Amino acid sequence: MQQKTTWVASLLDSVDRQTSALARAAAYFGWRVVAVSNLDELTRWSQLHHVAVVLFNPDELGRPAEALNEVLHAAPNARTVACNSRSFDLPDAYTSLMLPLAEGELRQVFGFVWAQQTQPPMLEANSQIPVRVGNAA
Repeated sequence: MQQKTTWVASLLDSVDRQTSALARAAAYFGWRVVAVSNLDELTRWSQLHHVAVVLFNPDELGRPAEALNEVLHAAPNARTVACNSRSFDLPDAYTSLMLPLAEGELRQVFGFVWAQQTQPPMLEANSQIPVRVGNAA
């Protein structure tokens, strides 16, 4: 059975200039990188492929306040990583990274996403777990 390719979508001009670090970090997890030029292209790509992470700069989308919601709408199953060259807070994003991107930081973020996708879901706190004590025959 052929394994489905996992993608990292880069929605940013500024991130696209750093493709070698981005490609190396993604390749470490067996992922590939695609550069998309706008939200419509991101929507089409995420409908056809498994997009795990979307890197975006809220300022480059022209509407920083709405940028995260637009990215989430375009790629609803992806983790959103807001990237910027200044300190900023986007509390509903999966995480944020400063530009220029550092390969080690990308690997760390991708590692968390990879672990969430490969680990079985956690049991809820009130779940009943059968326990055997002693030698049950």
